[in-house]
Amino acid sequence: MGLFSLRAPFARMSGRRPIRAVALALAAWAWLPGAARAAEIKTVGVIVADLGNPFFENIARGVEDVVKRLVGPAVKVSVRSSGYDLDRQIRQIDQMAKEKTDLLILSAVDTEQIEPAVRRAEEAGVAVVAVDVRAMGAQASVTSDNIGAGAVACRYLDGK
Repeated sequence: MGLFSLRAPFARMSGRRPIRAVALALAAWAWLPGAARAAEIKTVGVIVADLGNPFFENIARGVEDVVKRLVGPAVKVSVRSSGYDLDRQIRQIDQMAKEKTDLLILSAVDTEQIEPAVRRAEEAGVAVVAVDVRAMGAQASVTSDNIGAGAVACRYLDGK
């Protein structure tokens, strides 16, 4: 098992870097029933827990890089940080739904309490893919295997 895995009804893939997680998230979205073709993507939203964390900064940059490369330079990518504030993240999701964002890459602050906002976004036509942690109601999730990552780190530190 890799350190990242894609959880969707159709596939399971793995890799080791945040950029791969982003690519997996976009791949997951492309296979979702009713998802628009890549040529039709005009806006992508990214909501992460904290842009002050290098991991989330890499996710945000990775989404922008991958989207521009796979879809084209005209795609507008909006990045927001919730600051680990659930109410703020809910408002951000609702705003992106109001703006008719085509695809939302989401790192949920609370995996369960975010569900009503995710459902509202999907009802508004936004495809939602969760990254790093699951988000109830998301159409697909790309999550990390923290136990596996810990084992790899321990083996590295032990020199094996």
